[in-house]
Amino acid sequence: MSWQSIGPAGAALGAVAIAALLYLLQRLRVRHHERTVVTTLFWHQAVEQTRARVLVQRFRHPLAYLLLLALALATWFAAAGPRATEAGARDQVLLLDGSAGMAGGERFDAAVAALRDAALAAPRDATTVLWCGAEVRALLLPGEDPLLLDARLEGRAPEAAPASVERAVRNLVQGQRERDLALRVFGDAPVREGLLERLPAGVDLARVGFDGEAKDDGAAALALGVTAARSGAWDPVDLLAELRGAEDVTAELGGLAVTARRDGDVLRFDDLPAEGGRLTLRAGADAWELVLPERRHVRVVTGGTLPGPLVACLRADPAVRLVPNGEDADVCFRRRGEAVGEGLPTFELVPAAEQAQAFLFTSPSDDPERALV
Repeated sequence: MSWQSIGPAGAALGAVAIAALLYLLQRLRVRHHERTVVTTLFWHQAVEQTRARVLVQRFRHPLAYLLLLALALATWFAAAGPRATEAGARDQVLLLDGSAGMAGGERFDAAVAALRDAALAAPRDATTVLWCGAEVRALLLPGEDPLLLDARLEGRAPEAAPASVERAVRNLVQGQRERDLALRVFGDAPVREGLLERLPAGVDLARVGFDGEAKDDGAAALALGVTAARSGAWDPVDLLAELRGAEDVTAELGGLAVTARRDGDVLRFDDLPAEGGRLTLRAGADAWELVLPERRHVRVVTGGTLPGPLVACLRADPAVRLVPNGEDADVCFRRRGEAVGEGLPTFELVPAAEQAQAFLFTSPSDDPERALV
């Protein structure tokens, strides 16, 4: 038995209090007092005013008391929200694989449909649904209505990231309570045998099959994602792809072929232009697509009297491009009073004496340029 609103101890105390209160009310009786009146005109009013209730007479009408008690307890327990659970029931965690490996065909849609059916059939108070994409996030917590799952899945799609199912399983096992735990994976995310061997007693991990299951001889993307270029440049990005079962892999970006450095199943693409282009990887009949980010420079115009260390910082930032003439500038850095960058978002230097809060630039040596070293 589980309780939605209060615990079993609170429900029991409330029931005892209701029974005692109804018992006391049942003992209340009218005690009559004699009064002398000079007329019968106000007889009924005098009778009403002389009524008093006491707790001295015997308990009467037990059937009426039981009926009232039954009605009051039914209302109380309905508010307490008790729910029956099966003997030996265990917690369930449904894990939806949202990694790059689920992007092929209708594989992800089939997994979502199977997950939705499983969530509706599972006990509400003992079921958790987790999204395992680039990060592990809860889609449904115990006690929540499974109908909320549709709204929280809306707009979700496989992410260009490695599978995080194994990481989620490790965290769940570490926080395992005394109650048994059933883990169900919806997707193709790999789980190493070493982890399965280390699962404690009472933890059951299984993969759920569904329509559109991937073929064993097909290629699968275990990881597909971008990162900042190792060269340090701002415009390009590096891409890493880990493809399982893919021999001859070709890549195209904007209709042009690009080459990769390959180490087993891992392919590394260096300095791809981050202009929002679509990169396509093909391995036989399998294909994966990824839209690269758009990393444009921040064009900055500066005033002529700006401190040297601040100008050096702007020049050192690979995402910043200084535009001396101010054409098409995005941001302006200047001292107060300089006539430059009118109408632009502006970082303005003001003397500390003229404002309550200000930035203070200092240099550890006589040479301001060495402050950046």
